[in-house]
This record gives sequence, structure tokens and C-alpha cells, in this order.
Amino acid sequence: MIYKSLILSVLLILISIPASYSASKQFNNRERIISYDSDITINKDGSMDVVEVIKVHCEGVRIKRGIFRDFPTKYEDKYGNNIVIKFEVIEILREGRGESYHTESQSNGVRVYIGNSNIFLKPGDYTYTIKYKTNRQTGYFEDFDELYWNVTGNGWDFVIENVKVIVNLPSGINRSEIKIDGFTGYYGSEGKEYEGEVISGSKIKLQTTRKLNSTQGFTILVQFPKGFVFEPTTSDKVACFFQDNIPSVIGLLGVIILLIYYSLIWVKVGKDPQKGTIIPLFEPPANISPAAARFLTEMGYDDKVFTS
Repeated sequence: MIYKSLILSVLLILISIPASYSASKQFNNRERIISYDSDITINKDGSMDVVEVIKVHCEGVRIKRGIFRDFPTKYEDKYGNNIVIKFEVIEILREGRGESYHTESQSNGVRVYIGNSNIFLKPGDYTYTIKYKTNRQTGYFEDFDELYWNVTGNGWDFVIENVKVIVNLPSGINRSEIKIDGFTGYYGSEGKEYEGEVISGSKIKLQTTRKLNSTQGFTILVQFPKGFVFEPTTSDKVACFFQDNIPSVIGLLGVIILLIYYSLIWVKVGKDPQKGTIIPLFEPPANISPAAARFLTEMGYDDKVFTS
């Protein structure tokens, strides 16, 4: 009887595991980002203000206390030099009220954890507002300036049902001089499932036309005339280079200092002294045999040393 009960219990456990996994997977699939709205303002000084309004559906599976947002702050140029940009959180809200958050450094940026560690969210819909400031996002080219911006990032584990972006440019730009483009899908993809329009000389609207699957994102490109956003001077670029590459700069300075030091030492004591006046001797030096003379001139032994 005991064995029958044990076998029955094991069978019930085995049957319940797939059902539990299926239910968990179903709830996880139901967790999603309902809408992702981003309002971007490019300032004349080159900085950028961003307001993201993210509405999520929570089932308590992956979204338990809140959400997190990854923001890359470290890039490399084509020469392998570091480029470090500013990222400053201004305000984070949930349902229009201030929400707890903290940041952690990642290998290439910052992760913002949003939510209170002591409060678990009930299943339902929640709207988060993330306000932050960044810089050095504008690209400067010979004939135009450009914003190339990954609106959502590609790190979300959820479906994003809809993405809408508003880009606010400095005033005074002719709308005919603005060019827009966009890319949807996985990192590096060039999908075109979006719609975009230039509303005015200072406002552009872009919106996805399909849901984005897990780890897919939406990247936009906006080109506009030069002269409306401050372009860093050569001295500004040099200062940023040194600031972004402090370890490499310190290493290079160390090598230069060592080269200068050893060059000075060599000049002082490493150079051979100048040769004096050579006076010929018409007799062999005292106490130097022919064999020893041969050894000194050849700096070693040979057959003639022994025959001298």
C-alpha cells in the first residue's frame, strides 16, 4: 500500500511539472510592454533631454518589483579610442508619482533598477516615466548634423507592442532640409516597419507599425542642417579624448617619460668618449708576448695564437 501511494505521488508530481511550466510560460508571455513613448529634445548646446513613458503589463513572473533600463555610455571610435557620454537621471515616476530607483555600472554603461525591493507589484498595468539628460549624441558631418539613436535599446526580454517617438529640434530649421530614417528588428537589422513624418521644422514623429519581439528594438536617424546645434571645437575634442582615455594617456605618458629619462642617461654616460691622439709605437709593448697580442687583436683563440 505504501509503495502504491509513493508511485502515485511521483506520477502526480511528474504530471504537474509540465502544467506548471506551461502556466509560467503563458504568464511570462503575457508580460509585455504595451507602449513605449519617447520624447527627445536636442538642445542648441548639443545636450539632449529624453522623457520615456513605458506602459507594461505585469504578471509577477519577470516583472515583480519593477523594471530596469540599460543605457550604454561607453563606445569605441574606428581607431579603438574610448568615447564616454554623460547619463544623468532627472526623475523617475510610476503612475505619476516618484518611484524608488538605483543605478549600477555595467561593462559598457549604466543599468537603472526601478522599483522598491520591499514592494511586490500586483498583476496589472503600470506606467513608468523616465526623465534623463545625455550628451555627445549628435554626429557632425561636412554638410549636415545627425541624430542616430536607438530609442528602445535591444535588451528587453518582452514584446513591445508599440513604439512612438517625437524628436524636437532647435527652432528655425526648414522642414524640407530634414531627412528621417528608421530601423526595426534585432541589433544590426535594417527592417523598415515604421512610419515617419516631419510635422514642422522643429518636430518629427516616428512610430513602429508592428510589435517588436524580445531583444528587438527601434533605431531612428534624423539629419538636419548644420549651425543649429553647437559643434565641439578642436580643443573641446582633444579635452574629451584625454578625459575618455585616461588609462591609455597615463600609459603613453609613462612610456614617453621613460624614453626621455633613458635618452638623457645615454647622452650623459652611455656615449663612448672621443678618441685621443694616436701615437704609433715602434716596439712591442713591454710584457706582451706575440701570442697575447694575437689574442687581444682577435678577441679569442685561433691557430696562430699557438704558433706565435
